[in-house]
Amino acid sequence: MDKSVDQLIRELRAPEQFGAGRVEQLGYGATNLDRLAAMDANAVVIRSFNLQAIPGLLQTPAYAEEVLSATLPRLPRNEIRRRMLLKSGRSQAFLERARSRSGPKAFFVVGEQALYQSFASVDVHRAQLGHLLHVMSTAYPWTRVQVLPRRAVPAGLLSHLVLWSFDETPETVSEATPSFRRVAYVETGLGGWYSTRGDDLARGFGLFADIVSSSLGEYDSRQAIRTALGE
Repeated sequence: MDKSVDQLIRELRAPEQFGAGRVEQLGYGATNLDRLAAMDANAVVIRSFNLQAIPGLLQTPAYAEEVLSATLPRLPRNEIRRRMLLKSGRSQAFLERARSRSGPKAFFVVGEQALYQSFASVDVHRAQLGHLLHVMSTAYPWTRVQVLPRRAVPAGLLSHLVLWSFDETPETVSEATPSFRRVAYVETGLGGWYSTRGDDLARGFGLFADIVSSSLGEYDSRQAIRTALGE
């Protein structure tokens, strides 16, 4: 081998790292949940996609607790409970803002498989789907929820993406668009990662637009949820 393993690993790293990085998260105590809540509170447009679970801002407390227990099985029960309370506070704060005509515009896409993925209790899952239908009602004028059909391959093979915008314009983002007013965020099994880089944002907004274009319209999305409920 001409190069050492260390050299090969170093070459994987992009030469320019400014504007991107891992979100700080400790095993216990302070987490990134309060930081994410601050992003939600200041954003004027929120775009969120989750393939396998209902997006966090739309989760009921019981559903959120089951998701945390299933995805973080090594955490103690009291830590799961604490994080659930933080997540629920974040969701409630968003929903209170979303009821207002001056609230944020929010666009959510959920994978159809999430409509059938029960993390523990069937009753909790059904209540979550009912809550999702409620959010799609006229009580939340600027909130839109769509379902990505199982047959559709998500652009970029994404399973999770959140985009926060802190101003209204421009609607389209290119690599030349100033990026300091927008943030892209993804969660993986290795942690949460963010970017404010223009090239990453252009890619993220493009991927989200492609996922939306592959998703069902609002009426058909409601029908898909009702079908999952057995109605």
